[in-house]
Amino acid sequence: MLLEIEEVLDKKDNGELINNIERHVLGMTDIANFNGFGDDKQHDKDFEQLCAYLQKESMRNVKDMTVFEFYSLMTNVYDKKRVKISG
Repeated sequence: MLLEIEEVLDKKDNGELINNIERHVLGMTDIANFNGFGDDKQHDKDFEQLCAYLQKESMRNVKDMTVFEFYSLMTNVYDKKRVKISG
């Protein structure tokens, strides 16, 4: 952050140095393994599968929906499937 402030105040180009620091810091962290176990990982997988299914059923980009739109679509699709199964 200080390098960015220096860029603004002193009009000095620290872009390459900032990028090198960011790459170094990001390289120090482990990225989550989605092949493992854990409730958070399973919830993420389930959510992605639900989004893909709802998108296929509605032909809409569900990740651009509001929470209300998403919930309404999910409820409508569920109700339609339940009627087909029981009817």
